[in-house]
Amino acid sequence: MIRLTKALAWLASKPALLFLAWSFWLSAEYLVFGSASYVRIHDNGDATLPMLLAHVPPHGLPWNALALCGLDGWAWGVQLTNFMFYLLPGWLAYGLFMWLQRFIAGYFMHRLLKDTLTLSLLPGLFASFFYSQFTQPSNNASWAGFTLYDTLGLPGLPLLIWLLYRLMNSKGWWWLPGGLFLGMAFGLCSPYAFAPFIFMACVSWVFLAPPGKPFRLLLLAGLLILGCGLINFPTLWASSLNAPLSHRAAWLPNPTQARSWMGNLQFGWGFVADNALPLGLAGFGFALSSKPNRRLNILAGFLALALLFVVSYEPLMALVQSHLGFLAGFQFNRVYLIIPFLAAVAGAVGLDSIPSKWKLAAAHEERQGWATPLPMAIFALAIVLIVGQSVSVKKKTLTELAGGANYSNLYQNPELLELAAKIKTEPSFRIATVANTSDPTLHPGFAWAYGLETVDGYANLYPKRYQDYWEAVIGPLIKADPDRYDYFHYWGNRVYLFAPTGGFQNGSNVRFKDYYRLDLLSLANVRYLVSPRPLDDEHLTLLPSAVRDAQLKWAAQSKSKRMLSLLRGNNPGMLLYIYENTEVIPRYFLTGEVRVFSDKTGLLAGLAAATQLELNSTAYLDKSYATNAPANLSADNSGSVSVLAQTSDKVHLDVTNNSAAILVAANLYNPNWKATVDGKPAQIFPADEAFQGISLAAGHHQVELTYRPPYAFKH
Repeated sequence: MIRLTKALAWLASKPALLFLAWSFWLSAEYLVFGSASYVRIHDNGDATLPMLLAHVPPHGLPWNALALCGLDGWAWGVQLTNFMFYLLPGWLAYGLFMWLQRFIAGYFMHRLLKDTLTLSLLPGLFASFFYSQFTQPSNNASWAGFTLYDTLGLPGLPLLIWLLYRLMNSKGWWWLPGGLFLGMAFGLCSPYAFAPFIFMACVSWVFLAPPGKPFRLLLLAGLLILGCGLINFPTLWASSLNAPLSHRAAWLPNPTQARSWMGNLQFGWGFVADNALPLGLAGFGFALSSKPNRRLNILAGFLALALLFVVSYEPLMALVQSHLGFLAGFQFNRVYLIIPFLAAVAGAVGLDSIPSKWKLAAAHEERQGWATPLPMAIFALAIVLIVGQSVSVKKKTLTELAGGANYSNLYQNPELLELAAKIKTEPSFRIATVANTSDPTLHPGFAWAYGLETVDGYANLYPKRYQDYWEAVIGPLIKADPDRYDYFHYWGNRVYLFAPTGGFQNGSNVRFKDYYRLDLLSLANVRYLVSPRPLDDEHLTLLPSAVRDAQLKWAAQSKSKRMLSLLRGNNPGMLLYIYENTEVIPRYFLTGEVRVFSDKTGLLAGLAAATQLELNSTAYLDKSYATNAPANLSADNSGSVSVLAQTSDKVHLDVTNNSAAILVAANLYNPNWKATVDGKPAQIFPADEAFQGISLAAGHHQVELTYRPPYAFKH
């Protein structure tokens, strides 16, 4: 007992060392294998890591041409923590960031509970160990802990509250700029969509540790929000202008498969199960406490309100979502993000409430027995359970690593590096990626890491026009698979070439036309398709591979042998089949014919039924834009389009056409794109539903397309 007491006293004097070691244990597999280290596949925003890698070096702001057919980069937000990826190799930046998240979460939870709630050592250590591990499968699939998508928002929540209280109790007036600076720093280190919920957690602390200077804390809270708003102003502005045009503005509850009350209860129960240990300690402390515990009552109230809102969220949204406009796509139920934090604190307060006079004793007939305070015994058991859980997570992450979820396999694939080299030698092209339900290592957005432009991926905000266009692309699949239709329409932000719900048939090539429309991919300038299994279509030509035999041999090994192979530096890369689409349509082309439709449904049906030749020669227009077409179009039109210069937000074209024509640019239509023809302003209108059209008179022209949103730094 004396030795244990001395050990705890030593740890109390050096908590930073303790949490450096613990956080390294939690993040070791992300670091110790070098470029073959583990990376999360489902990183709570499926393409967070490849999106960051795509911007090293930057591919340009404000327009991000890597995602889909061009998205507004400012609407995605910019994080200060991203700069680690500018300075370090991708695998190292990722691994160090995992370590940093876990250290900040653990160490500052310890400091917060000690300095503001004056809890004793053991309860503070318990909450710190538990929260830094953040094993929360129900919390946006965070079964392995904090993810890159969380940035420092959730891990830094204890640090944020601790700093607020430090500023509140500081001397002089420097706390005023300090509050504003803290808000700006928080805005740079956390997704802005998390901010409302993290501020809710800050409010809870006012009730747990009533401030000695309430007016100062209130003013600090205002400065915090102001600073966060200032630093995120470009993002909020861009989002507010793009959201009404986006797929999120059209989100409505699924009228046929709304989650049942039983399903909602199961969802809420998942958070209770994930946090059973601290909630159990809170209940145990409540039962054994000799007097009412105000803090436990407050925490129980906050947790109950959060869980009640999560459980009743979908029925509530079914009543109000249609009245929210573009905010219909905001996930208000993300209050679940702070449940683990509140639960960890409740567990610590509960453990601190157990009287130390209670002993856990054992006696022996022949020698003196032993006795230990009950709180210490419970703490020891809780730490054993937490460490055991971390070992279980390690087993799963290492299994995924051997199965392909490692940096070199996903982001240093030799075939994709070779494909990316074609960017400098071939005209503009895009790729599409076939998803595979049975192989979770391949999310379409992973190709962004190679600098490849894609028509698919996970994107938080993209135009509703493109959502409708993509529905036509995957029309054969969703017609035969209602579950995929619901998934695409009512859930998430995935624009994928989805696999069927049950996966593709084993052992057979995928008949492409049974699931997707290649002609519409051709119209979107898809020259190459990447697939984890063979495809079958007369217009798709399999590219030769120098490593496929080695990949097949490597994939056939057991996971343990694959792990050893990785450690020895032998990794031929993920088995992929890369096809060239022989029917691809150029990014910029001239059309001499127009088809006009009275509504969007008819236009999309016309696109879906069109041949590649028709798509290449005809502009499909809604009747409201038909007046933009030249009156003297000729089906015999011939001409040429040359790309003189192209960046993410500016395109310069040299165009020659022997008669009036419509120039179609297969970039997403957005009102902020502006055009000039021979130096004079020209109208851009939607062509083929999702893309850009410009009317041209016969002759030789210089055409410039420029993205000019009101929040751009340059015009």
